[in-house]
Amino acid sequence: MQHLHPNPSALFTRLNRGRVALLLALLALLVGCGAQPAANMSKEDSDFNNVEVERQEDAGTYDDASTGGSYDTSQEFDASYDFDAGAYDDASGPTEGAPGYNPDLDPVAGPLPECRTEPVGPQANGRLGARVFVPSYRLDLSALSSHQSFRAHIHQLIRDEVLPCTPEEAASLVVFPEAMSLPMLLIGPKAAAARQMDDASRALSSMIAAVPNAYAFYGEKYPDTSTNARFALAMTDPLVRATYDTFGQLAAHYQLYISVTVTLPAFKRVEDPERVPRLADPDIVEPLYAYEAESAEIYTRQLIFSPDGELLDETLKSYVNPMGRQQLGLSDARVGSLHTFESPWGASAVAISDAALMPDIQDRLDDLGARVLLQPNAQRGSWAGAPSTTNDADDALAPIWQPDRFMLGAYNLVQRSPRMTRGYVPQITGDFFELYFDGQVQMVGDAHHSPQGAAFIGQDSAAAGNFFVGPWVVEDPAVAHPEWSTEERRAALRATGERLAPGASDPLDISGVEGVWANDLPAPPDTAPAVETHPAIVAVADRIYVAASQGRIGERGLRMQVLHSNSDAWSTDESAPTPLADLSISVPDYDLIRPTMAAKEDHLHIVAELIGDDENRLVYLNFDREQNRFVGEPKIIDAQFVGPRAYHPDLKISGDVLNMTWVQEINGVNRAVFAQTNLNAPFESLSVRTEIDRRADETMALPGNMQGANGQAPASQWDARLAVTQGAIAVTWMNYRDSNWEILASASVDGGLSWSRAIRVDAVPQGVQAFNASPTIAAISRRSFALAWTDARATRPNTRVAAAMLTVTSDGQIHMPRPATLLDAGLLGAPGQHDDLEASTGQTDWHWRPVIIPETLYFSVYYEALSGARRSIKRTRIERTTATQLITDTVANDTGAGGYFPSVTSNNGAAFVAFEELDTLESRGSKTRVMRAGD
Repeated sequence: MQHLHPNPSALFTRLNRGRVALLLALLALLVGCGAQPAANMSKEDSDFNNVEVERQEDAGTYDDASTGGSYDTSQEFDASYDFDAGAYDDASGPTEGAPGYNPDLDPVAGPLPECRTEPVGPQANGRLGARVFVPSYRLDLSALSSHQSFRAHIHQLIRDEVLPCTPEEAASLVVFPEAMSLPMLLIGPKAAAARQMDDASRALSSMIAAVPNAYAFYGEKYPDTSTNARFALAMTDPLVRATYDTFGQLAAHYQLYISVTVTLPAFKRVEDPERVPRLADPDIVEPLYAYEAESAEIYTRQLIFSPDGELLDETLKSYVNPMGRQQLGLSDARVGSLHTFESPWGASAVAISDAALMPDIQDRLDDLGARVLLQPNAQRGSWAGAPSTTNDADDALAPIWQPDRFMLGAYNLVQRSPRMTRGYVPQITGDFFELYFDGQVQMVGDAHHSPQGAAFIGQDSAAAGNFFVGPWVVEDPAVAHPEWSTEERRAALRATGERLAPGASDPLDISGVEGVWANDLPAPPDTAPAVETHPAIVAVADRIYVAASQGRIGERGLRMQVLHSNSDAWSTDESAPTPLADLSISVPDYDLIRPTMAAKEDHLHIVAELIGDDENRLVYLNFDREQNRFVGEPKIIDAQFVGPRAYHPDLKISGDVLNMTWVQEINGVNRAVFAQTNLNAPFESLSVRTEIDRRADETMALPGNMQGANGQAPASQWDARLAVTQGAIAVTWMNYRDSNWEILASASVDGGLSWSRAIRVDAVPQGVQAFNASPTIAAISRRSFALAWTDARATRPNTRVAAAMLTVTSDGQIHMPRPATLLDAGLLGAPGQHDDLEASTGQTDWHWRPVIIPETLYFSVYYEALSGARRSIKRTRIERTTATQLITDTVANDTGAGGYFPSVTSNNGAAFVAFEELDTLESRGSKTRVMRAGD
């Protein structure tokens, strides 16, 4: 093979022509979140506790090797923190070092400083599980002269800001932000010239020529990879050393948990004398080993090192941006790869940067019972950027304020999840040549624990539960000018942002906030609490049936309650009477969740989701109404029907046919599927099985290639819901396309054999990023259907509920008679139509997970609501023909524990609602509450 060892200088010259594309691709690889760099703003220096905001030409401790400086390693560790300074035991291979490379920590001079990182936010009631340290980590290119200098730089941060404040009685967790690979690319003499350049494109382009042997090696091994991907693979050895020998070793020496997010392929340690010189970091003289990429697939990974230095957990990032996917072949992790990991502070999960905003990710973390969320982030220069507007001339100007959009991530997830108690969001800050990062650190808890909350810059009001927001480079103008309007404040902040960008005509002498903050996280209960979640309710004759997932997370089964619907059986406070029957059933080795039910004569048909080892199956259960018992054993539906990874089923019955929708993973992408089976032999066979929406412009992924048309993620779908009449079948679902979560709908008039062209029904204007979720649909008449969903968009710091009507023509086409309506839970009798400007400012109410019940002249939408720190279940009635909002009332008031996942049915003119209610906020155990919601 020719050209395996290109001339470095010639390669550098050739790459300069495309260096802008390379830079963008590499940034997509390493960062993958946030808007493009935008204009920046103005600053008055603020005296923040434990925060530095001054730009420093020389960090004072670390000098770049090109200047002749070096980090002083002559002193011993402080005696109070003495430990064995022997070779670090790398879990991936032998511990022997290599000439010219020392994987060990160097000692740090002087005694430990006093603790400057006092915990913020709610205190841990009872036993402390962990103290969580959340940094705003400022980039420092002067600390990159060698692996040792970078390691010493991180060591100094840990020793100064974390060690003096670690509790003796509990674990300590340090959560570094996303994009820590960015400075690691420039470690060592090989990058000395790159560090002296004046822009990132030249610096990163030159680095390809700095690793010619590894670059050529991967050209041989993976000849189909792009230039950019090949460079990323060539940096495997330097990045592995910088990551494992720094953060893993610090975790082991100081008995810490340390989380760090980097971008790497799968790798192995090799000692082959022919391969090692080609793969090892060229700064190492006569290396004895190297790290080799085992796959051309590259992921952003969050690694969590435990106090023994071993890797405790690894999470791969989903929802990579299009540039990284297209130019580097960067892979998206499957939603099914999400998981929780056990720790002293309970079941935890990771959603890297924008993945935390995605509704399918949020649903999945709900299902898995995650207690703590880590959201490492790197916001690229747009925190107070210039406004974006919609492209819809009929819609009012809709400015996008990045902090508002950001509220749809960790904050939204913690508030909407009954299990989630905390969310931690570190940020990377400062300059990377002409690029800059400026997001604010965030810590989130349940709104009940922190009713006062805090606000990001430029927001109208604090959000309950947003218990800590780190400083920006200036304080909000509202402090000095409380009389200013929101837009006046934001205009001033934008002006500061314009001056913050490196290269600005009038630059600020500030490179970014730096600091570390901490919060005390309570330990989980000694015994995991039992929960009852996702109740499903149906009415048949004079009986109400409530099925719910019940048990401890990981081993839940199904609970079925049978209640009398006669009004005399219900107490004056609408609470449920004693059940006529109360049964439980489980499926060994599986966690049963999200049951859905449909009734036919004397039987209830139930399908639920099963979580197993690296699989998600569906299970069918038959309940005999006359005998109040389950018939036979639960039947796990054959994988050939639903696949090994199937999610969120929904059921409806028509005649002798059981209709079902679900989401199935196909080639790594989730797609909405419809099927029919005969009720005489459910799931022995399928008479119909179709993918509901398969469009030519939404290319399916191929195995090992998570890339759709034009570098976009292939259209992923979620949460398909179903309604059936004698004249039509209608389905609504969430559809991810071009970075938007749309709500789509389609219909069939031939029993699901063919489907109409899907239409988008949500109310989010074109040009505004949508994060819609939780669609629901109900049949109103033979060819008329009502829909509702959670409306979330980048221009608003909260979620609302929207509703719409659909009609289906005799030839199977689907239409919306009028635009969707945004429900207003605060106004009685108001139409409910709101433009986006009104919704973008001052809204503190959050609405989630609607369900619909048809009524005589209207339909009612029930949904969760959070107003300040108070949760409730609300109901809004909507007139069918005009879509006018008739009345909004509260069905279930907040009892301090809140209500989640409402389900509703009707019987003899009365409505009955079931929802999950927490036992206590501390234990997060729960039960199903059933109420008669009135006539």
